[in-house]
Amino acid sequence: MSLVEEERSSVSRMTRSSRNGGYSGGYRRVFAAYPGEDIGFAIAINGPLGHVVSISAEGPSPSVATITVAPSRGFAPYTSGIKIHVNNGAPPGLYSFNLIITNESNRRLLGREPIGLLVLPRSTPKALEKRYLKLRELYRELGAQAVMWCLLAKIFTNGATFSQLKEAYELIREKPVRKATIAVILRRMARKGLVEKDSDSKYYPLVTKEEVAFSRIDKKRVRIPQQLNASGNEEMQEASLPERQLHEPYVAKLAFRRAQKIAMKHGKLAAAYFLVFSLVGARETGYLLLWLNSMFAYCEQKVESCHYFYSQLLHHYFQLLRLREGIMYKQIQEYLEAIDIANKYVRKYYGSHQSSRTLHYELKKQGYLEYDSEIYNAEIIYYEDGDVGVRIWDNNMEEVEYEENIVDKPIVKREIKPVYPFKHIYEYNEETYFHRPGGLY
Repeated sequence: MSLVEEERSSVSRMTRSSRNGGYSGGYRRVFAAYPGEDIGFAIAINGPLGHVVSISAEGPSPSVATITVAPSRGFAPYTSGIKIHVNNGAPPGLYSFNLIITNESNRRLLGREPIGLLVLPRSTPKALEKRYLKLRELYRELGAQAVMWCLLAKIFTNGATFSQLKEAYELIREKPVRKATIAVILRRMARKGLVEKDSDSKYYPLVTKEEVAFSRIDKKRVRIPQQLNASGNEEMQEASLPERQLHEPYVAKLAFRRAQKIAMKHGKLAAAYFLVFSLVGARETGYLLLWLNSMFAYCEQKVESCHYFYSQLLHHYFQLLRLREGIMYKQIQEYLEAIDIANKYVRKYYGSHQSSRTLHYELKKQGYLEYDSEIYNAEIIYYEDGDVGVRIWDNNMEEVEYEENIVDKPIVKREIKPVYPFKHIYEYNEETYFHRPGGLY
């Protein structure tokens, strides 16, 4: 038995089915459609000759789309038409359904064909359909910047607005993304000369050759892709990691295991701050201001400054704790209690915060931390209710690189702190951290 997809009927295009939360690489084909459209295609059932063979559809949810198969059974060989109607209210995104082919003469399952159905926002060109699976692979290999460049160079050939890029990128990533995340990606691409924004706020590619564009992407900072395993848990795909990060350092793995135990007993926020005071390297009086796109920015009250670095490994750990990217600090009871619990476990496992920070320096020594050359300014707004808002400005405080939770409510205090791409310590002290004697691990 073989399934041969014929030319699709002129009725229109296609939809999405039962929601697929994981990697979409198992599809033979992905079709695209706008809400309210119909799509048709045909498959040929070539055998077993003379046997009655049936075709049925598994999925999607009736709230998204309906599938009809005609004829749904017959003596092989025969050709059957598949028609999918996408509901007007179907949300944009990727769905999946299966065509089940059964030999009715002996009740044997002959095949199961997974098909992806992509419901597009009205502003996204249908050209995305043909490149969708390749863009998914590209995301796993080279990350967000490569996908953004391809969207501009090959899909939105007349330029794209910020909203259009965000919607299309979310389809590729199969998860919602914050506006601030897209803004950071585009700003970095603009600095590299990959994209530009015109006076109409449309983005265009500055580089037209793929090999040139991809040569400007730092593979070491590509986010660690994830997928759902059979049990629904997220896990690292080691084949996609840089070679030097195929194996976690023992000190990091041990710290994360301890964090997982803390999470089970006290919650993921306490576990996160246990990592903040060890692998991230903050002092006891410090706090993690932001976690975004593998960037960690933490502040030190002792020296009134902040520091940032990039780490795919720590980014992955925080994802496994199922934390939400963005602002990681508030002056509310939940956060203060979590920090207090983390401090107690730091003293339990490492004796002191000074000792626990040696883990951070060990990661740095082994190359698991990456540093930029840009200096930023953090504008931190403390609200009366304990909430915190953040703006990250460029070095001259002329342009906002990122902002979150800037709202109209009573403000208690506003701070401006430099955000350095290096540790604010003396070399002598750093050397003692690396070589401090004692059994830490």
